[in-house]
Amino acid sequence: WDSWLIGAEARVRKVSLSGPDDPAAADLAGRRSGCGAELPWDQPQYVVEGPEWSVRGHPTHAALTSGNGGEFRKTLHGFAPGYALVVDSPAQLQITPMNID
Repeated sequence: WDSWLIGAEARVRKVSLSGPDDPAAADLAGRRSGCGAELPWDQPQYVVEGPEWSVRGHPTHAALTSGNGGEFRKTLHGFAPGYALVVDSPAQLQITPMNID
């Protein structure tokens, strides 16, 4: 559903918030992607941090999102042929699965 390709100069940090009044809540909500307006306050969140660009001028991380929903209409979930996301020195892949209850 959602994932991040993370280069050697970036890192993933685990963040736990006390609730909507937590000083870090607004920043975390601004970084969020995907469905839903509310953050699950009782669960840890993971943010990608580090410089936006490497010393070679390439991105240090990239979000891989191909859209969700519209399965009944057979909406494409993927990337066009020849499409690429460039990340300097890829080191990690962080995946957030879609859970439907």
